[in-house]
Amino acid sequence: MESVKISVVSPIYGCKECLFELYDRLVKTLSPISDNFEIIFVNDACPQGSWE
Repeated sequence: MESVKISVVSPIYGCKECLFELYDRLVKTLSPISDNFEIIFVNDACPQGSWE
């Protein structure tokens, strides 16, 4: 049976402090379900510099 393919797309706005925590939690949640997943963070023009 083929592995389930999962994409998670999340806008990042005002979340500089929680970005790494969000990533870690998504990986922990998705890993038991499938080896075939992607996590896409979208820069939502946050003035707080979430990407830096």
